[in-house]
Amino acid sequence: MTVLKETGNEKYMKSDKGKARTQSLQQAELKYSTVFENTGTATIIIENDTTISSANKEFENLSGYNKSEIEGEKSWTEFFAEGKLAMMKNYHRSRREEPGKAPSRYESRFVDRYDNVKEVLVSIDMIPETKKSVVSISDISKQKKTERRLKAVERISRELVLAKDKEELYRLILDGIVGVFGFDNTSILERKKGGLQIVIGREGQAEARGRLLSLDQSSVTVEAFNENRPIYVPDVEEDRRYIPVTPDSETKSEFAVPISVEGKAHGVLNIEDDSLDAFSVRDREMINILTSEVDVALRGLERMKRLKESRRKMRGLHKAVDRTQTCETEEELFETAVETLQEILDYKLCSIDRIEGDQLVPRATSAEMNPGDTITGQLGEGVGGKTAERGETIWGDDVQSRDDARPTNDNFHGFISVPIGDLAVMQVVSTKVGAFNEGDVELVEILADHLLGELNRVGLEKELKDQAIRDPLTGLYNRRFLEKVLQKEEERVKRYGGAVALLMVDLDDFKRINDSYSHLIGDRVLRKISDVLSETVREADTLVRYGGDEFLIFLPEFEDRVENIVARIEEEVKRWNRRSDLIDEELSLTVGTTVWDSEENRDIEEALKEADNLMYERKEE
Repeated sequence: MTVLKETGNEKYMKSDKGKARTQSLQQAELKYSTVFENTGTATIIIENDTTISSANKEFENLSGYNKSEIEGEKSWTEFFAEGKLAMMKNYHRSRREEPGKAPSRYESRFVDRYDNVKEVLVSIDMIPETKKSVVSISDISKQKKTERRLKAVERISRELVLAKDKEELYRLILDGIVGVFGFDNTSILERKKGGLQIVIGREGQAEARGRLLSLDQSSVTVEAFNENRPIYVPDVEEDRRYIPVTPDSETKSEFAVPISVEGKAHGVLNIEDDSLDAFSVRDREMINILTSEVDVALRGLERMKRLKESRRKMRGLHKAVDRTQTCETEEELFETAVETLQEILDYKLCSIDRIEGDQLVPRATSAEMNPGDTITGQLGEGVGGKTAERGETIWGDDVQSRDDARPTNDNFHGFISVPIGDLAVMQVVSTKVGAFNEGDVELVEILADHLLGELNRVGLEKELKDQAIRDPLTGLYNRRFLEKVLQKEEERVKRYGGAVALLMVDLDDFKRINDSYSHLIGDRVLRKISDVLSETVREADTLVRYGGDEFLIFLPEFEDRVENIVARIEEEVKRWNRRSDLIDEELSLTVGTTVWDSEENRDIEEALKEADNLMYERKEE
């Protein structure tokens, strides 16, 4: 049996490899130690057993503990809320046992020393050849708060279009301001003869309802109205224009936003707070967006008031409203942004990618770009994907030198990638290395911020228009909604059989009421009669304001005779006549009725015309 002995050279070679490995590990640890000590983000090094072995100053600030209380004393699991802790522990294990399966970035909830819970973005990398990991933790609480507020603003905007009258509209906007932003000392002023009058208010400003401000006097509110622009005063004691609403006012800051109708000054939304500089830039931007939706809703209310004289004018105005509400499209905004950048920056290529789910989809590109240079990307991948995921600008001298980049062309070098809120990413690329400076980046960011506001406005206006199915004067469904109902009911009856009834109702001599009592009283009469009809019909029935003084009642199913239904309606109107003192004469209705079933050789639109004709015939009897 032969025993092989190690030679001196073999021992030396093994010893040399061991030293090299040790040095490699030491260099890796030194590299990551340097990174977390010098980064501006809260950073820790975590051991395999979850113990925190190192923490930088930013983590001390984030957690509320000092290094001696953290390093070697605490597990990272002590700093995260229970809701996502199990998931994070699973990631911790998977990252060491099955590299590549655990995500390197995710959101969680951080708990500091004082039990304050913060929303954070966690970024994790393993230290090569070790079981240790480097963790960066970014506080994104403000960003998440802004996202929640934007969603709330969108929800309120949808509600505004359903307001039945101006008073309800104003109440919705003031409730929205306090609900979303916490500002309760609010009011709305309208242009009246002699100046601006407070027509509705909350808290201290509610006491001043009816107060009139002369348009000649110097005040923040009056100036916002006269100049038709928002005015913000972070410290009212430093501004002579501030006028206290009440003698005991404790206001410290004020924000006044003009309200316009069809481009003309209509009033002012005034918000005050007892804290200095209480309104952040984001708050003011979102309040401006919300106020612009008040403009849209008021425009609809004001225009509808002018359309009581005839059905012909009403149809014409609906078309006009549709045209005025059709502003720039998203595509037009993107193309404009690309063209603008092409005029002011020395670049060859530009694109805007829309965030759709977890993808970045190209929506606009400069004319010089080849189709192959723009591809659909993924969130978190490449420069554009990371920009979208982080919501932060990324730029540099040469995209080719970035390990995380995915350039589609070898000639792409200098680049700027800027988020447009959480909606899109704008990217500018040059064929020159170092083509852009900080001034260029700031310019693209300003354009992106402006584009975000425009996109929000266009999106909100489109959403409001899509949901505009009610008549603003009476709150009943409008003819746009009726068309959808008739189409669905016709399909249902033809498929399953049965019959539907159509009642065309006209308020007799309504023009004479307008002429005798004023259009304002006429409006109130229409609202009251619509209330009477609403209370008379069943929940399954559809009541539509068909024209100026015409209503349509659609009964998809009915057991009683149509004549009996008409009699009930007429009786309810008589009861209203007896108890109402709105006008000193009795109102009456003329009703045309028809029944349509699946066996008839005509469509439901013809039945509707028959009911309309019968109604006019009965009026002439």
